[in-house]
Amino acid sequence: MKVIISASPEKTTGTTPSLPQIPEEPSLPPAKSVPSFTPVQICEISANAFYYEMMRNDSEFFQTSIYEMDQIIQDKESEEDDETISLIREKLPYLHRKYTDVFSKSESNKIPPHRIYDHKIQLEAPLPNAFSPLYQQGTKELKATKQYLLENLEKGFIVNSNSPFASPILFVKKVDGKLRFCIDYHKLNGLTCNDLPTTVTGVKSYLGFCGFYRQFIRNFGKIAKPLTTITSPSEPFRWTEECENAFEELRRQLLAVQALHHFNPELPTKLETDSSDGVVAGVLSQEHPNKLWYPVSFYSHVLSRHEINWEIHDKELFAIVKAF
Repeated sequence: MKVIISASPEKTTGTTPSLPQIPEEPSLPPAKSVPSFTPVQICEISANAFYYEMMRNDSEFFQTSIYEMDQIIQDKESEEDDETISLIREKLPYLHRKYTDVFSKSESNKIPPHRIYDHKIQLEAPLPNAFSPLYQQGTKELKATKQYLLENLEKGFIVNSNSPFASPILFVKKVDGKLRFCIDYHKLNGLTCNDLPTTVTGVKSYLGFCGFYRQFIRNFGKIAKPLTTITSPSEPFRWTEECENAFEELRRQLLAVQALHHFNPELPTKLETDSSDGVVAGVLSQEHPNKLWYPVSFYSHVLSRHEINWEIHDKELFAIVKAF
């Protein structure tokens, strides 16, 4: 391309006029070359299609396995874990550096070495209400449940079980909004955790509670006789094996399916509360067509050291408020 500059026919001096300087455009850095690649597609094909693919000259074949993939993933996670440990070691105080391994992500995914004992809870007899259905959960909770089960099955932290006893699961929301996986062991603790009374007052309190539902317990007086005997002023308090058997049988009868009923919004309902020096309690009951009141739910709350000092009428009102 030719550039022609013409001078104007005006008067000029003896010097040649200088042309205006055109600023040069700043040079841009060279663009990075984007490597071209062909997207990878994974498809399942039949044996015949695979055979015809093998006949083509431009086809490439190779094989892999889940084991090899796991090894690659493990190596990459190990490298990331080493970087994290190095960073933690720099920030930990000198006296605590010997505990650096507790921050290892890879080590936390391993099961401790197997010991010589395998502990189990051996049930003495089949239980009529051993199975507990799942609590109602939303989509977020169900997805979290599935993720938790898959991860822990893969790590070996949990295994498939054929136990006749099942405890329901639930989630508790953390401060940061995440969900904490929890298991409701209330029903199991009711069978394995024994809070045996140690005084005459404790036995009388237990008998009074059970006596309220004696119409639902066959042979209540015969079962409770050993406990009634040790509450006599003429007898010394001595907890025997016969007393413990009576205590367990009464508790088993209270937990039986025949005594507890599901809530029915169409039946008459009443809430009974009580307060003692250390505990407030409540029972929700409903009247059935046979004119008997059946318990639906129980509630109790241990009073704090400040609540114990309240007046009795305040405790009674507090029992009603807590029950609701």
